[in-house]
Amino acid sequence: MIARRLPLVFLVVTVCTILVRESGSKTGTDLPPGTVQIHGAGSTFAAPLQKKWIEAYQKQRPKVIVNYEANGSGEGTKQFLAGAVDFGASDAALSDEEIATVKTGAQLVPVMAGSIVLAYNLGGLSNPLKLTRAVYADIFLGKITA
Repeated sequence: MIARRLPLVFLVVTVCTILVRESGSKTGTDLPPGTVQIHGAGSTFAAPLQKKWIEAYQKQRPKVIVNYEANGSGEGTKQFLAGAVDFGASDAALSDEEIATVKTGAQLVPVMAGSIVLAYNLGGLSNPLKLTRAVYADIFLGKITA
């Protein structure tokens, strides 16, 4: 058992879900014939992966223009629910009630996951503290508190 209380335990679990409108592409009069434009917004965590996917996709489908604004999960969800974007990326799934408000329909598609990060700071140790997975689990289960 750990003799001291851990001063800092930080947990981050991120699962990015893409919210997709079932009829989400737009064609515009200012675009070349046959060109489709898709707009997305949301998760900054997912933005680097989104950028790579968009670049690869557009090489295969040059008549599909995909724009993604990394403005945060909450904003992406808000814009998606308001019909301002065709897809949103968020670390939280929409509720059934929110999905029901999307007149054109919506699909939740899990696309990536982040990692769990644990950080702690214990002064006065002469050797590095190495916690096992079992100890981490016991901390989160409340079996180890001090």
